[in-house]
Amino acid sequence: STVPSLKSRCSRFVRIPGPKVPPSYACCQAVKEITVGDLPCLCKLLTPAVQKVISMEKAVCVARTCGLPVPPGTVCGSKSIYYCLEYFTVLINFT
Repeated sequence: STVPSLKSRCSRFVRIPGPKVPPSYACCQAVKEITVGDLPCLCKLLTPAVQKVISMEKAVCVARTCGLPVPPGTVCGSKSIYYCLEYFTVLINFT
């Protein structure tokens, strides 16, 4: 039930194109159902077709903003994750 919940609650925050916006409370609740141990399984679902509509940078920022640690160097789909811009923190502090 994790994937449908993530898709319905978080897709608008990770789609390509679109602006980076902080995730909603509902999205974060869905993210909090994930454990670090779930990441390899979820990353296998990120096919090339999915990666054409989902921004990995946005996905990592959403995960980290919601409290899910995504270790640098994690390989997810075809991307290796090294950083997440502190965009959401800045946006929240200045709006």
